[in-house]
Amino acid sequence: MQNKWKESLQGLSIPGLNRKGKTGNEDENNGESRESALKNMKRDELLEILVEVYRENETLKEKLAETEERLKDYKQMLEQSSAMTERFRALEESQKEQMELLQKLTAGR
Repeated sequence: MQNKWKESLQGLSIPGLNRKGKTGNEDENNGESRESALKNMKRDELLEILVEVYRENETLKEKLAETEERLKDYKQMLEQSSAMTERFRALEESQKEQMELLQKLTAGR
């Protein structure tokens, strides 16, 4: 369970840390990790992060639902296209048979 919240904070910017996970005044070897930065935060700062993660999660859920709906529509269009292609092939075959029959009839005259 603990790893899940750590993963959800991967792309989240934490105040006081730059992108590499270090504060501006820390040296490269003794840099403060993201986890220790979270442990040192006040409750209201942690709640703000939690709210931000929740909002991002809701946004992603909405995008996923929209993408799933588009995928459903796309699959329906493919099915319709496939059915139309089969009907077209059957029509072409029927036309070929009719042409052959017409040629036989006209050749017999």
